[in-house]
Amino acid sequence: MAPVKYLIAAIASMYLLVMGTSTLIDLISDSSSVEPQAEFASESSESEEELLKQLLAGADPTDLFEPTAAGRPVAPACFSGELEIDDSNLTSLNGARFVSQDFQGDTYITLLTLPPVYLHQTEHQAVSATRVEELPDGLYLQVGQVLNQKETCAERSLYLSRID
Repeated sequence: MAPVKYLIAAIASMYLLVMGTSTLIDLISDSSSVEPQAEFASESSESEEELLKQLLAGADPTDLFEPTAAGRPVAPACFSGELEIDDSNLTSLNGARFVSQDFQGDTYITLLTLPPVYLHQTEHQAVSATRVEELPDGLYLQVGQVLNQKETCAERSLYLSRID
């Protein structure tokens, strides 16, 4: 029951902070009395209510609010892992290791096979990719650097339903 209590307290505390109420209440304590912990001098506005609605609907707070002093989390420079593919014509590629990285807004995937297979994904291709004969100029050097430092890539599996 304690995890539920902490979740409710976290949501309630966020509501109090976002809405700019005059009192922050410690909802986690087991005390039956409610005592003020800190005073805030801000007024509620419709934009704050809209932010709260978006948060409660599941919006990512990092997209809604300004970055902290530490800044936004840095996306990994690359991904590596194993390819999972449903296409029965390409079963030989199932389980192949890959590295992928973004280049000029698209994702390029290098399958670590002999010879290497290059795939291209646009932002509209979530579970498919297009085979390309060559990587764009400037990307070969980056792929070489990634292969030399593959441990810096985030590990994940890549599922594709088909390769065009």
